[in-house]
Amino acid sequence: MSKSESKDVDIKCVDTPKLITDQYWITNDAPPLVTISCTTFNQKHFIGKCIESFLSQKTTFKIEILIYDDASDDGTSEIVRQYQERFPTLIKTFIQEENQFSQGRNVNIANFSSAQGKFIALCHGDDYWCSADKLQSQVEAMNKFDVDISGHAAIKVDVNDRILDGLTGYQVNKVKYFSFRSLIENNGNMLPFGSIMITEKAKSRMLEYMPPVTFHTGIQMLGALDKGLIVLPDVLSAYRIDVPGSTTEILLKDIKRVENTTLRRVTSFKFLRKLSNRSYMSAFNKLLAKQVLQGKQLRISSRLIVLRAVLENESIASRVEIIILLVAHSFKKIARLIVR
Repeated sequence: MSKSESKDVDIKCVDTPKLITDQYWITNDAPPLVTISCTTFNQKHFIGKCIESFLSQKTTFKIEILIYDDASDDGTSEIVRQYQERFPTLIKTFIQEENQFSQGRNVNIANFSSAQGKFIALCHGDDYWCSADKLQSQVEAMNKFDVDISGHAAIKVDVNDRILDGLTGYQVNKVKYFSFRSLIENNGNMLPFGSIMITEKAKSRMLEYMPPVTFHTGIQMLGALDKGLIVLPDVLSAYRIDVPGSTTEILLKDIKRVENTTLRRVTSFKFLRKLSNRSYMSAFNKLLAKQVLQGKQLRISSRLIVLRAVLENESIASRVEIIILLVAHSFKKIARLIVR
């Protein structure tokens, strides 16, 4: 049967996953089970592959795709619009006139506010998914473990799509549960951005608390706050490195930005500590102490500014603990350098 001859079917009742571009629904206004949330800025060379990887998904449930373009001026916006015109029932776009990220605004908020799905899958416009089963696998795993966030390791690729050595993200050999404490102990960062899937409940926390909670680490920690997280063993996405104009590249070239980013991360971690159970106090204090030594390019003066922010408004007991942890962490770094 050709696409034009296909009858509308509610594929929630179908056991076999179906390509999302071939899905037909009895009621088009039925909410999707999964929302794909993509944010992009000046990624014209990569956004097409990213969107195609969304369209290649095979699921037993309805999908919607939300794409937020942060005022690109390189042609990315036009590519996004073209895809929306081709797939108007699947893709919804938010094209900005002024760049919001440069004004300190969270670029995920527009998509999160509009997302209808019970689950939300995240991806940046320069990354992509490399398995048609990604969404189906994550939904099934999250339903089984009853968590609010999941992810998996990702391959690393360069701007020419060459696959590089090694993976990024926490690696496991079977679906594995991790506590919120485990995430804190891993610096709040176990899941590549393009691997993350969250629930509506986690999304609501992000809409409420971002800011002051910020960044990729903030998304992971708010997601894992109540129930922890799971990591899948499969490598289902690709993380692109060394992209000109990316946030990472900009930070590496601008020491003041590194300092400001570190200060915002300190604020984020302090707020997360306040939200969480007091039993996590020492784990968060250790994470805060680490921030003083983060960023190889930071000068001593910048580190002192970060230290002041870390200790500000802390109790005497907390200050003492943070300083002891900072000294211990410093000695560990020195010892590793000596061993090398």
